[in-house]
Amino acid sequence: MYRMEELQVQGNTMERYQNVKRILLTLTIAGLVCGAARAQEWKLGLGVTYRQFDDVEFISLPARDFGDLSFIFRDGALLDYTPANLAAVIGDLPSQTGAINVVEDVIVTNGYFGMDESVDTSESFAPVLTAEYLFMTEERLTLSAVANFMYFNVDVDAMSAMGLSNTATFNQYFVVSGDVAPLPNGVGSPYSGLTTTGSVSNEFSMDLYELDLGLKVAYSFDFSVDIFAAIGPTLNIVDVDAAVSEVATYSAQGNAGGAFYTQNASDGVTDVLFGVYGAVGGQVWFSENLGFALEARYDEVFDEVDTDFAELDLSGLSGVAKFIFRF
Repeated sequence: MYRMEELQVQGNTMERYQNVKRILLTLTIAGLVCGAARAQEWKLGLGVTYRQFDDVEFISLPARDFGDLSFIFRDGALLDYTPANLAAVIGDLPSQTGAINVVEDVIVTNGYFGMDESVDTSESFAPVLTAEYLFMTEERLTLSAVANFMYFNVDVDAMSAMGLSNTATFNQYFVVSGDVAPLPNGVGSPYSGLTTTGSVSNEFSMDLYELDLGLKVAYSFDFSVDIFAAIGPTLNIVDVDAAVSEVATYSAQGNAGGAFYTQNASDGVTDVLFGVYGAVGGQVWFSENLGFALEARYDEVFDEVDTDFAELDLSGLSGVAKFIFRF
């Protein structure tokens, strides 16, 4: 009986010893993990960036000559027009007797030469995510690998006048029982009642995904403040749509008028553009794990965003503000 109690006491002692070993082993592993995490420190950042984009350059279109247009009116209302065989159109009118006002030899030229339009301030902001891996420490200096991801959505619309000019002569033909009178009244007299106007509407839409990898050198002060500089390559993925719409209209006496020319065209492109960036800034630590950073940055993108109707240079200055989480 005594022997059994002794064995039981020894068993309990052995179990307590094993539990102590497990606890010590767990604490040792945790200490090693914490030491490794301290030696190979990770930081994550979340914030916002502002990019100073260049103006969107809407490309000029080839000069357009609309040729000879003949506008045919009756009582101030447009009946028809054709660049050729005017007499046939007049002859197709219903059998009647009356005057037909005709404007002939109208020359219209497109004078649109392109324009620049700035990117709205609200569309120059973008979210930014940062990951940083510390792999070297030398007293107060640290060397880290850093990666940033940014997303921009840019939409720019622009409207411009299309330079149009016209010269016209006014003739008054008489229709007698459906036949055109052989001698028109007022052949070749100037006609100032016809005016032409035109407009060009441009649209540009871009999704920009920017990813960069770089090296970051930081110097730490005693009062939880760091200054740093970073440099590295960038990868810029762009998805762009551009469109142009042209409208040319006329107006005449008697409130007659309307569009005599419209054209719509669009172009889209998805591309990958390479570049480099450099940044300098500072960060302050509120606690062991939480900090705040500000940096100034310049991106140089080697190629422009290029479509048939619009171009944009992505190179420019930007500012970044973000919270840093250290673990």
